[in-house]
Amino acid sequence: MKSSCRLAQWVPALLGAAALLALHAVGCQPTPPPRPINSGSSTAKPLEDREAAEPKSIEPEAKAPVDSAPKDKPSPTEAAGKSKPEPQKEKTKPAETKVTPKPSADVEHPGGKEPAKPGEVVSAPAELVVPAELHQPSVVFSTEHAQTCKKLVGDTMPDLKLADLDAKDLSLGGLRGSKLTVVVFWSMKEALGREQFQKLESEALGRFRGHGVNVVAVNVGDEPDKVRQVYQAAKATFPCLVDKNKTAFAEVATGILPRTYLLAADGRILWMDLVYSRTTRRELNNAIHFYLQKPKK
Repeated sequence: MKSSCRLAQWVPALLGAAALLALHAVGCQPTPPPRPINSGSSTAKPLEDREAAEPKSIEPEAKAPVDSAPKDKPSPTEAAGKSKPEPQKEKTKPAETKVTPKPSADVEHPGGKEPAKPGEVVSAPAELVVPAELHQPSVVFSTEHAQTCKKLVGDTMPDLKLADLDAKDLSLGGLRGSKLTVVVFWSMKEALGREQFQKLESEALGRFRGHGVNVVAVNVGDEPDKVRQVYQAAKATFPCLVDKNKTAFAEVATGILPRTYLLAADGRILWMDLVYSRTTRRELNNAIHFYLQKPKK
């Protein structure tokens, strides 16, 4: 009776042990917990590799505190021991020498109104720009134009005596330059005459100032007051004579204005032209340069 009771007490324990042995024999093992899935790779990296791949934050180095207290000045002995930088020497500029051109002996008052006085400051002569090709000046007129001329090349221009814009009596001979003289007869009634008069300062006098070339304008038939207005507007410096009654012009020609004459120092006509055009400007410039360059016999 006692043995059967003891056997009943061990039955549950034996059954449990038998069940464990049966499970072990089948190979059943407890299911491990799921691992996290890495989206970048199908294989999970070890913890050491992940730590090495992750960037580490770099903390800025702590700067040493700046001592704002003023430093002690070096002693005279220490200061004497330190070498001082040599001061840079300033570059000295070479002395500039101003050269004042001396007026030549044949420099005359603009327009030939007055000769240069001794001791008077006279502007330097204008620089001559000689054309590349100079040619012997020539004059060719049609029969109609030639019939209006009382004085031609080779003749002497009459010594006309007229009043200027200040009502001062002058003679054409007294206004001639020491080498050449440009004489222009013009009228305000002719548009080309007004144009030539306004350009005389730059085209003739300005280019050859100080080289013995004078310019004289002779107005034909206009009132002196009206001529003075045009003269002032043109800022002219050459003398302008007024032939209101056309008596002086009648000694030279019978018509056609403007007229341009180039005179030698003795009053002979070297070159001339009628009306005013580009050809007049070009040939007048050529004639002046030609006779300035031509050696005296």
